[in-house]
Amino acid sequence: MAKGRQKGTPAEGAWPRSILIPREFYRPNGGAFLVHGHCMAPRIPEGSYVLVDFGDTLPREGEVYVLDTPEGRQLKRAVRREEGLRFEPDRLGTHPGFSLEEVRVVGRVYAVMTFFLEDRPRRRGKGKEAASSRKLERPAPGYREPGPTPMG
Repeated sequence: MAKGRQKGTPAEGAWPRSILIPREFYRPNGGAFLVHGHCMAPRIPEGSYVLVDFGDTLPREGEVYVLDTPEGRQLKRAVRREEGLRFEPDRLGTHPGFSLEEVRVVGRVYAVMTFFLEDRPRRRGKGKEAASSRKLERPAPGYREPGPTPMG
């Protein structure tokens, strides 16, 4: 993780230069962020790209938003509490969240693009097969597809 970047945050300025957004998910007012951290897992796993509509900044309960917070840019879900609308992570215990007054809404997440690589054994030496030394993250139980997923 880069120095200064907080867990559970989209990488600031992480505008992917080579990611292809399917035509049905393209929005003229949209953009993409690369997600770092696990606070929104399993629905938005680390390493996913979130597609964000920068024109949709009016918070609605249940939707996920990219926020400018005192701790940097973060992803949080809008939830209604007794004290009013708050932005909280999906994974409990990762962060207490923010009130509406503490943040600036950058835009609403309208799709998630997740890519998983297969963990295949690779050949080493004289025909010996060994599992890759790097463990790849697996999707959580119940998580279905690689590719874009509409939100909301």
